[in-house]
Amino acid sequence: MRVLLIQPSETDRVMIHLGLGYLAATLENRGDTVKVLDAGVHGGSEGDLLQTIEALDPEVMGITALTVSYLKGL
Repeated sequence: MRVLLIQPSETDRVMIHLGLGYLAATLENRGDTVKVLDAGVHGGSEGDLLQTIEALDPEVMGITALTVSYLKGL
């Protein structure tokens, strides 16, 4: 299965969201193709997100957000 995990963010970080990392590792261990897009680490625009979605053509997308960034996830 192709899976895209997204963390919208308004803060800069140097590591991806730990929960998404654990989830991605678990999915990869069972053979899924996983892409994690953490805007706090990778940056990028909405256009970049759309390009990633089109390129991966995910079957499942998961979006997580912290309280300070939930509006970016809407």
